[in-house]
Amino acid sequence: MTSRERIRVILAGEPADRAGFWLGMPDPETWPIYLEYFSESDQESVRRKLGDDYRWIMAGDYKHPDGPLADIHTVEEAEAVDWPNADYLDFSSALGILKNAGDVCFGSLAQRAPLSRRTIRALLYAPPPDALRVFDINLRGAFYGRRVIEESLQPANILKLNEHELPVLCDLLGLAGDEDTVLGNLAEQYALEAIALTKGDAGSILLCSGERSVHPGTQADCIDTIGLAMRLRPR
Repeated sequence: MTSRERIRVILAGEPADRAGFWLGMPDPETWPIYLEYFSESDQESVRRKLGDDYRWIMAGDYKHPDGPLADIHTVEEAEAVDWPNADYLDFSSALGILKNAGDVCFGSLAQRAPLSRRTIRALLYAPPPDALRVFDINLRGAFYGRRVIEESLQPANILKLNEHELPVLCDLLGLAGDEDTVLGNLAEQYALEAIALTKGDAGSILLCSGERSVHPGTQADCIDTIGLAMRLRPR
């Protein structure tokens, strides 16, 4: 079973050969430790050895034609520089990867600036029409609003959120009712194939094609959640 096949059957609530796994984005200082421990020379080999089912694809490379700070020596010269311009962003490599990779996961925090918001919206339509577009809502501080959320839900076909984000989403979209009613209305209103609601130590709920799957969670001694791998297994 390939990673894509595995994640698709998990989200469909069907049996998978194992849990879906994401290593995350280890700190650059951590990678040498991984490479030495697993006796590998590159990050991709480590991810493959660990069975990582996801890949983080950067939006694009910034390529200024002249290197704006190469010859800057004074404040006056710095103020006169032709500072970052959207025209210098090169998305060709990212678009190529997305077209071949297919499925994509995105959030709201990265859309807090107009330029990054437009970039993410453009990248969402690069994968094939049948690709999974997972909106991991990721509400943080004041960096979201109704418009950003609604415009992100439109292209998405899967929504992931937690128990703290659900009531905020209800307030933003004017949704009312119990948990099941709200999730059902969200799925119907935005044509979502699935909604994954995580509830901390209370487990999780997966709503897929109208069917509800509940997992009570697994008891564990939590020392630190930083860098915690993401796992999802249907009950």
